[in-house]
Amino acid sequence: MLRRFVHLLALLLATASVPSLGVPPSVPPVDAPALAALGPHAVGLRTLSVRQNAGAAERRLRTVLWYPAVAAPGARSASYRHRLEPPPPLPSVDSTTEALAIADARAASGSFPLVVISHGYRGWPESMSHLAENLASKGYVVAGIDHGDLPYADAVGFGRSFALTVLNRARDQQAVIAELRRLARAGDPTLRAADAGRLAVVGYSMGGFGALATAGAGYDPASPALRALPPGSLLDQAEGRRAAEPGLRALVLIAPWGAQPPHRAWSPAGLARLRAPALFIAGDADDVSNYADGIRWLFDRTPGPERRLLLYHHARHNVGANPSPPEARGSFALREYFDEPVWRHDRLNAINQHFVTAFLDRHLKDERARGADLRPTTPGASPVGFQPRWALGFALLGPVRD
Repeated sequence: MLRRFVHLLALLLATASVPSLGVPPSVPPVDAPALAALGPHAVGLRTLSVRQNAGAAERRLRTVLWYPAVAAPGARSASYRHRLEPPPPLPSVDSTTEALAIADARAASGSFPLVVISHGYRGWPESMSHLAENLASKGYVVAGIDHGDLPYADAVGFGRSFALTVLNRARDQQAVIAELRRLARAGDPTLRAADAGRLAVVGYSMGGFGALATAGAGYDPASPALRALPPGSLLDQAEGRRAAEPGLRALVLIAPWGAQPPHRAWSPAGLARLRAPALFIAGDADDVSNYADGIRWLFDRTPGPERRLLLYHHARHNVGANPSPPEARGSFALREYFDEPVWRHDRLNAINQHFVTAFLDRHLKDERARGADLRPTTPGASPVGFQPRWALGFALLGPVRD
């Protein structure tokens, strides 16, 4: 034991002065479970502009595509830059995240399922690159929507910004899916490989709020969340008004907002319309979407046996995005926006990569053997694909009350 300790200490001292390398968050750490590993494809990167005009004003949605690609010799990966605009008095900060993707790389041949990712309030597509790039390397075409949530400086600005988010999340998702389908039919060089008949929607926080409507669970017109909007402004997304998107075969709901009192946006009858298998991901200390009265309430009322809840013990709301960029780590107020107080974020993201891969492989690629990776966990037993003694701090729950 002493010899091992001395060896570890020497290793730490030898590497203490070596600068940390910029590793994309899509690359899992060495203690990641098996299915978090990158797949065989290089990852391409492209940006589209999609029009959404279902509301009172036309919206232009920047949409980021990550796709299986063939990397040219010497091709260099990109990096993602974003201006963080927190409420005053915090200053704006320009942030950088390392990328795995190669801009405009040639798309790989084949047919790949389509995954649409919808970020949380005031997020952006690249803030979920850990999942988008990882899935693209495994043979998925991934589209991340930039919902363009408005920055705000005071309570009035916040109210306007958040109301527009409630109005547009589901509509944005549906407009992007329609445009991706159109481009695939037209033989677009990137999207002709995307199979919209094998579709999944991943929604984080407000993205989950929209994804439930996109999957067929229309909003309850009597909900306080909707009554605060102009009358009739979301009738097209109300309970019973629209069916699920055609081809939707899987739904991933990460800390979905909108089920908690006093905002509860769905009735049990509306949720009963859901047909797609659903994977929920949540922290049991989530105080934004409210785990017990919000997320768990949703999970318990979602029909069908093909649903799971990946539950992180002692985690709050930040269970779906990348870790904080280096530029945010000098401010607690900024870091709190990204990170968790207990969980190591690269570990949390790797567990998400593992279970989301298993879930999508099973339902979009018909890999039935992935069912073994999705069995609900039992005390004292390590889930498939995890290292011995390392599967701590979370549980995968099945379709009944646990």
